[in-house]
Amino acid sequence: VSQSRYKITDIRLLRPDGSPLNPYTPGAPIRLEVDVEKDDSPQLGLDFFCKGPLGENLAFGSFHFFNGKLLPAKAGKYKCCIELDGLNLASGDYDVEARLTVPFVRYEDSQELAGAIRVIFCNPTGGSGDLKAGMNLGCLAWVSQKEVRIEGR
Repeated sequence: VSQSRYKITDIRLLRPDGSPLNPYTPGAPIRLEVDVEKDDSPQLGLDFFCKGPLGENLAFGSFHFFNGKLLPAKAGKYKCCIELDGLNLASGDYDVEARLTVPFVRYEDSQELAGAIRVIFCNPTGGSGDLKAGMNLGCLAWVSQKEVRIEGR
């Protein structure tokens, strides 16, 4: 009985131009690159997570679920790349985890990149106050570009 062999060999987070991501500017786009080695086992998907300071999943992405892409069934080495919308993260350090998956069945291999995203300062409105992870404010700056309305009842 042969055993399937596949693994994530590297994870990189970059700016869209290929330069180093850190320090990360909240809301800026991110290029995620994941290197995978695999045998001729069935096609695999690739999921990824942004993890908060306590290891909690803050954001989820997927080549398969959101983009309809699977790794080829053919054995080989593959570089998986995706250009992501930015995350409005509070200042702090965030890990990124990539997982190979048999879609709808199980995760096969994972690799975590500790401190993958380092936010030095966050204030989405341009103010001087720094929104920091761990201030019991949450980790994502959830902002609106529309005018705020406050109505009496």
